[in-house]
Amino acid sequence: MKFLSRLVLQVVLNALGLWFIIQTVPDVSYSGDIARLIVTALVLGILNFLLKPILKLVLSPLIALTLGLLTFVINAFILYLATQLVPSLVIPLGWPLIWSTLIMSIINFLFNLLAKK
Repeated sequence: MKFLSRLVLQVVLNALGLWFIIQTVPDVSYSGDIARLIVTALVLGILNFLLKPILKLVLSPLIALTLGLLTFVINAFILYLATQLVPSLVIPLGWPLIWSTLIMSIINFLFNLLAKK
């Protein structure tokens, strides 16, 4: 039960983070309703759950070499991949993707910090 409640909370926080990104980051566009936003957040959560640990494991020597900065690139890749799988959210490459990744990274960091308590 703890896993399911954590997953639901993660999807809700991803949806709120995506909504905040849509409202604040220039050049980010969204065409859809709240249900599609939740689906996008679910896709993002699944990618974070399945793909992110594999990428971190495979790229762990490079993560150590870059002092953890490659983790930010992995987060950007996952966010970009989510936008490719759900075409209603468009985050262009460049500064909009960097700002969006920074916002989602902060949200996920705070969630993980609070979830450990």
